[in-house]
Amino acid sequence: MFRTEGLSYYVKHKIAGKEYTIKFVDSINLDIKRGYITVLYGDRYSGKYFLIRMLTGLLKPSKGKIYYDGKELTSLSDKELIPIRRRVQTFFMDPMNVFGFRSIASHLKWLKEVFGSSDYRWIFDEFLSSYGVEYSDSQIRPDNLSIYKLYLIYVASGLLAEPEMIILENPTALIEYRYRDNIYSFISDLRERFNLTILVTTSDITLLERLSDYVYILFRGRVVEEGYRGDVLENPSHPYTCRVLKDEAYHDVSDIRFADGESVAIYNWSICPYSFECEKYMDDCNIDVPLFEWGNKRVRCVLFKS
Repeated sequence: MFRTEGLSYYVKHKIAGKEYTIKFVDSINLDIKRGYITVLYGDRYSGKYFLIRMLTGLLKPSKGKIYYDGKELTSLSDKELIPIRRRVQTFFMDPMNVFGFRSIASHLKWLKEVFGSSDYRWIFDEFLSSYGVEYSDSQIRPDNLSIYKLYLIYVASGLLAEPEMIILENPTALIEYRYRDNIYSFISDLRERFNLTILVTTSDITLLERLSDYVYILFRGRVVEEGYRGDVLENPSHPYTCRVLKDEAYHDVSDIRFADGESVAIYNWSICPYSFECEKYMDDCNIDVPLFEWGNKRVRCVLFKS
């Protein structure tokens, strides 16, 4: 349904007078299956931010291609992308960036006109009320509403476009912990009730464990492990995945900096970027490796070369 081939985002940068290529996203191949909840998990500097913006056409890839239902998107103009963006709705982390200081009702009325919908009250009466969000909340200024309610209205308003797929960027990042179970149920309901394909980026382990059908584990701009939820979560292979799922404290190499202040996390290493903290490090880790087939999944690690 939605896939990428070698999707990359590079930036030229000078460090101590020498020019380097910083690979924020490097050769990502995604295959988003229809009807699935696909989760891209990664910590900071994993490339999630840039990846989402390339998928939505807000950022031009350095190389690689994006396909939706077999149609190549990277060469399309903003005008040509309009019908695609209606079918694939994207919701970024902070809903306040969308509503600003307009009333929620005025925003919903505008969306109703744009998408040609007959009404928008149904999203409250038939859906959001189950999560404690009522129609009366639409009459409140966004800055006077909780971020939890505002986020649910923000995402549900996209249903007026009758999309086939939605993309959610870090949906629990700004939500209070007491409401996170509601967010998990809300995302699951979106798939079940509206027959949606859903792509989620997150650093929330609980979301990964509860909602994912297919998983991509990202580290420093690359996929280090991918597969169906059971294959990855019940039997993790890459050392980074193992450590994350064990919920162990680990030293984030993004805190290590060169003398000029550059973060090691975004430096273009020619070796495995996880080797700095990997307990299984060996000399063979000093080379770049592809994703290796390992059972029903794929792993980027020399331990699985054979």
